[in-house]
Amino acid sequence: MTQALFNEPLEILQRLENYSHVRLWDGYQGYINNNFYDSRPEFGGDIFVISAVFAPIFVSPDIDSLILGRLPFSAEIRAEPHSELFLRGSSSRYGDFYIRAGDIISPDKIPKLNTRDISILIDNAMRFLSVPYLWGGKSFFGFDCSGFVQVLFSYYGVKLPRDSKDQGKKGKEIERDNIQPGDLLLFKNHVAIAISDKDFIHSSLSRGGVAINSLDKKSKLYLKNRDFGLRSVRRIVEN
Repeated sequence: MTQALFNEPLEILQRLENYSHVRLWDGYQGYINNNFYDSRPEFGGDIFVISAVFAPIFVSPDIDSLILGRLPFSAEIRAEPHSELFLRGSSSRYGDFYIRAGDIISPDKIPKLNTRDISILIDNAMRFLSVPYLWGGKSFFGFDCSGFVQVLFSYYGVKLPRDSKDQGKKGKEIERDNIQPGDLLLFKNHVAIAISDKDFIHSSLSRGGVAINSLDKKSKLYLKNRDFGLRSVRRIVEN
């Protein structure tokens, strides 16, 4: 199970009466309510990416106006400038809407990940602490472990598979004593992102959502089951 984010492209494999069998960009297949996608041409304007944890969209260019919805981090929209503070967009679901300029970023302004500046990934991950766990989730409404990893890396242009077992096949295998921030820590049916050589951030059902834990036995954040259950470490960012 997974979520399709706002404006996420999908391929319609079979359209039924109420649902359609679809495939997302990562190859994941499933069924979606026919009311939740649109095949009409996109609104004009430039492409932007949601950089906020979530971005409210308004009925008018005023933060005190009615909020039509909230768009998730890493989702793409098309919009055109309206003022210094707002851009205007449109969709079949919301109609015309306005979004704050500070909540979005042009794709060409998103920095590329590298090992020297991996802190940008870690800092972004930290913004989601306490977001609840949701099986199949990929947004501020809730993440599962692999959805959290996929969305964070995707924001920086690094495309990973949807499931942890497949994410664990990407990158380069690393010895446990050489863990660096940004490495993926693979457990049985679980994945986390290292934020140091011992600590990691993950979305965990048992921890209630996005949380920091540790492989260090001396840490208050130590999780014995994760320490002994660590199966492999994968380095996704090399340069």
